[in-house]
Formats: sequence, structure tokens, C-alpha cells
Amino acid sequence: MRSRAILALPNQAAKARSGLSSNAMATTRSEVAPLLQRWYVLIVMCAVYAINIAARYVVTTVFEPIRLELKLTDAGAAFLTGIPLALFYVVC
Repeated sequence: MRSRAILALPNQAAKARSGLSSNAMATTRSEVAPLLQRWYVLIVMCAVYAINIAARYVVTTVFEPIRLELKLTDAGAAFLTGIPLALFYVVC
């Protein structure tokens, strides 16, 4: 029984030195996402980010004509572009 524990120690020590857990070392090639799937996720995330940036620019571009048509004061305009807009981005 004691010899088994001694034999197991070098293997456990090697795992501890490498900094990898047993789960990380047990990952097989079939569990890793395929290259095409990783590129697809990256492209979709970049597209969503680009649409988000474009939407922000559209709001700032068309805001002045909207402010003039609704006859908003500076305080009213600040209210529309401040907290409500931030909450809209958080919720949606």
C-alpha cells in the first residue's frame, strides 16, 4: 500500500509543477471547438460590435434635427441622451 502512494507522487508532483489541473490535462482534441466555428463566433462578435458603434453615431448625427423639431432645451436634450439612453443600452 505504501509503495503505491510513493509511485503516485511523481505524477502528482509533475501536475502541480505544470500548473494545470487534471481537467485541463484531460481535454481531448474532440472537445476543442473547430476552427471554422471559432472564426464564425469571432466574426459575429465583431459585427455586433460594429453595429453597436454605428448605432451610437447615428443617434448623435440625427439628434440635433430631432432636438430642434421637438423644441427641447439643453436640459431636455441632456435628459434624453443621459440616463434613459444608458438604461436603454443596458436593457437591450
